[in-house]
Amino acid sequence: MAKSNLFKANLFKILLGLCLLLLNIGCHTKKQSLWQIVHNPDSMTRSLKAINSDFSVQVLQTGESNSQYIRVSVLKLSGTPVLAAVSQTSSNNKIFVSILSSANKHSIGDALFSPNSLIKRSDNMTIKNIHLQDISNPAIFKYLIGLGYTQNQNIIARQSQFYYNKEHMDLIEYILPSINAYLK
Repeated sequence: MAKSNLFKANLFKILLGLCLLLLNIGCHTKKQSLWQIVHNPDSMTRSLKAINSDFSVQVLQTGESNSQYIRVSVLKLSGTPVLAAVSQTSSNNKIFVSILSSANKHSIGDALFSPNSLIKRSDNMTIKNIHLQDISNPAIFKYLIGLGYTQNQNIIARQSQFYYNKEHMDLIEYILPSINAYLK
């Protein structure tokens, strides 16, 4: 009797795992709306990879400045820039500096949202429409001008904070109009 129950429990776990896997595969082929992408508090990296598996990261700037560690990056789908981001933390925040400095070619979302991560995103994520001239980071501003973006073009800014114990990191994501080509 005990073996039968153990067998049923293991079979249930296997079937549940297969169902979750199939649901996950379905999620990765489903197109999402811009609203879904922007308002999803989960990993932007995960959302973008679900839209298009040809995902890459270009780091524009990384390093320490004025006792802050800063990483400026661009996320691309099929080589097209769809998001620019500024991650910033105090140089004393060892966990976040480690994540930012080791992510030379990878998205920080993989580390922030890994299943074993104890890092939490604040509940007060802000989202607003801005124009190119509202972007204060010179590396992103120059990069977008180089791509042909104009001063009055609408860009969505999503700002949030991440916490680990007493450490924190600020993240601003600039969602570019080019993302619309990959959405429904």
